Amino acid sequence: MALADALRLVAALSLCLCGSAERSPTSIDAVERWGVFEGSLSGPSAGNPFVDVALSVTFTHESHARPDEHTDSSTRVVVSGFYDGEGRYLFRFSPALLGTWQYTTASASTPALAGHSGSFTCVGASPGNHGPVHVDPTDPSKRAFAYADGTPHVSVGSTAYAWCANCRQRQTERDRHRHRHSGFA
Repeated sequence: MALADALRLVAALSLCLCGSAERSPTSIDAVERWGVFEGSLSGPSAGNPFVDVALSVTFTHESHARPDEHTDSSTRVVVSGFYDGEGRYLFRFSPALLGTWQYTTASASTPALAGHSGSFTCVGASPGNHGPVHVDPTDPSKRAFAYADGTPHVSVGSTAYAWCANCRQRQTERDRHRHRHSGFA
């Protein structure tokens, strides 16, 4: 048995012994840039946890801790967690910066959800992942869209809003046309 297979077996057995198949808050995972990291915690299911329990998670990029480098708001991000049912709470984050991210959970209302921490490594994006869409900063008119990696984005679609823009006027014109051609004066 190869070492990698043995390590996977040990990890699987430890999850079984713990009685949980949830991601360990201390595990290190690789998440691609603009992908989604998802963590889960076990917590209370009594009452109405959808509104009674508040969970926040602070994600901090490794560059935030280096005083010699410029840091901005993208190096420290706070997201809200949510109740997923059956005592399971989830939190999700989409990293934009490559490198190591650390996270810590906080919950004033539920101590069982507070103080969990972990980390993961953000690796390069896969070929089809261009990131989220935003207004293209290179377009002087600010009317074009681009993905986060600079790839142009062209929105294609239609809406029914224009169909009703002049509904009353069009109905009146149809009524007049029918009236004229119906033989009634």
